[in-house]
Amino acid sequence: MATPDFSLNLPYITADLPGIGGQLRAEPDHFVVEELPLYEPQGDGPHLYVNVTKVGLTTKDVQKQLEQLFGLRSGDVGFAGMKDKQARTTQTFSIPIELANEQNVDAITRRL
Repeated sequence: MATPDFSLNLPYITADLPGIGGQLRAEPDHFVVEELPLYEPQGDGPHLYVNVTKVGLTTKDVQKQLEQLFGLRSGDVGFAGMKDKQARTTQTFSIPIELANEQNVDAITRRL
């Protein structure tokens, strides 16, 4: 979704001062988000956790790609929250361990 381009033509409070000529978030790497887990995985349990760093993709895009890679149904891959598409974001996705067999994980790891 593109940001609308419009101007309100309101006067600046500091109209007599020169501007600084800056830009906000001109590139995705100017906005970096790293998800912090509520707890560290213990190494056992019902889910495989996959950490993904992405640029130019929504959380739902990555969820769908992981579901396709693992041959899962829509909604089988979980995540903690939506992250910004126009940024460099790192977040964790979860896959039910019974759906992520070792051969499947090995094949996907080789593709990455």
